Amino acid sequence: MIEHSLPNIQVKISAAAKKICVLRAQHPVMASADLYDPASKESRLQGLRSRVIPFAFQEDKGWKTESARNRAMRFCEEIGKQLWTNYLRGKKFDLDRWSDERIAQCSLGMEGLGLTFAFPHSVPKATLPLFWARGRVTFQECSIDWIPLLPHGDT
Repeated sequence: MIEHSLPNIQVKISAAAKKICVLRAQHPVMASADLYDPASKESRLQGLRSRVIPFAFQEDKGWKTESARNRAMRFCEEIGKQLWTNYLRGKKFDLDRWSDERIAQCSLGMEGLGLTFAFPHSVPKATLPLFWARGRVTFQECSIDWIPLLPHGDT
């Protein structure tokens, strides 16, 4: 990525997929849940969402301090909400079907997974929106036109 002036970005191509972990230990209620009962689907999903630890903000991801990690996560959440909304508008999705809570859930990538992954052919929407989304954003009274690190990820 040197040719794009991105010396800290690595492109790795591997034959084997690496296992990633984004869930806290399983809650006893989730362990006993009937996975096929349609009546409890939303509560099961909410239970899983509550267990997500965004990949980019896990303790073993190189953060020097908890304060730095928390500050970065708050920044990514605030900007991510705006970028996700811009993405939805650009795709002409019905914003009435996207509650503020659902958009907030996606501020760190779909379902709050906080991935930092990209592929030569696409960028998963579970990756932080800061990497792939574009649009006007405001942070601490400063507005800019956000240009994503990975071009064409919002297509």
